[in-house]
Amino acid sequence: MLCDKCQKNQAVTHIKTVINGIVYEKHLCEDCAKEEGVNDSFTNPFSQLFDSLFGAAPQINSSAKKCKICGASLNQILSTGKFGCSDCYQTFKDELSPYIKKMQGSDKYLGKGYKSRKAKAEEQSPDKHDELTNLQEELKRAVAEERFEDAAGLRDKINGMKEGK
Repeated sequence: MLCDKCQKNQAVTHIKTVINGIVYEKHLCEDCAKEEGVNDSFTNPFSQLFDSLFGAAPQINSSAKKCKICGASLNQILSTGKFGCSDCYQTFKDELSPYIKKMQGSDKYLGKGYKSRKAKAEEQSPDKHDELTNLQEELKRAVAEERFEDAAGLRDKINGMKEGK
């Protein structure tokens, strides 16, 4: 979206004002926002979270490394709580690893641990697994014989066992 004032630059500041129920919107680029006297009074809640958990973010020398893709510095990431791009994770891995470890308990993503239906069924006790198998076979017979009320009851019982009820 282009700036409403200069119509040249990309709008980065979006101001919404409601007066007597009428919504007025203004979209300004960084330069026009400064001319209008709009300052960036927004404080990022992530930077407050970092500060409360770990103390104020350390200020790193301005000659410190920057991301080769987006140019973000470690100071910017720590003060805003936002990464510039996906490459920042690798670039600042050593510096950010302790923060991530403190927040999440580990600095490695292990995923949710997908388990197949078969694996879940095998985790159940052997008796329960056999009973579930027998019920599924009985359900197939009931459907084949067009005993749909019996089949619905069996289906509900099977679903209840799978959910652990």
